[in-house]
Amino acid sequence: MSGKVRLLKFRIHPTMIPVMILLLMSGDVAYYAMIFGSLIWHECGHLIVAVKYKLIIEDCTIMPYGGEIRLSKTQRVRKKHKLVVAAAGPIATVFLLLLTLLMPGPIQTPLMYIQFFILSINLMPIWPLDGGRIIEILISGKQPLYEIHELFLQYSIITCLAVVLCCIFLLPRSVIVLFLFIFILFQNVMEWRYRKYTKAFEKYALNILT
Repeated sequence: MSGKVRLLKFRIHPTMIPVMILLLMSGDVAYYAMIFGSLIWHECGHLIVAVKYKLIIEDCTIMPYGGEIRLSKTQRVRKKHKLVVAAAGPIATVFLLLLTLLMPGPIQTPLMYIQFFILSINLMPIWPLDGGRIIEILISGKQPLYEIHELFLQYSIITCLAVVLCCIFLLPRSVIVLFLFIFILFQNVMEWRYRKYTKAFEKYALNILT
């Protein structure tokens, strides 16, 4: 597969704006910078591998839990390449976590906790987190991908609802996790609503390829 030279559309999801404003108002600009920088670092892991495999990248969006990249013509992307691209973000975060152990001074502890948090959230087996994408890719086989995707979305919605309910009982300590999983739940519900269009598009693309 050959890549195309294009200007990458780099976006920040609207839900990041109130988070940024809250951190800026609190005066903890350094902490905000570490969070934002860690999210970009995580996403660069995905992007570097995608570019290495010469995949066509439509855009990149920074999310509260990490980020998302949209690849063009995903039906033509090999399963192995999809798997490595999905795993590259968490690997980049692990690498940064190891680097923090060599950083002296007050920056070490907060930066280390940020990496742990990003990593623990991203590796959860829920769509569209990296852990969920990796599992979805691994279990895909002869069965059409859209069928696996629908089943995985059902599981993800139920799991997110369970986490949200648990977080409500643990308030106010769980407010950050509650915010994240309400956002992830919303994404799953929206994806579920458009599943028929995804199914129709995949069938159309497969017909062209065959």
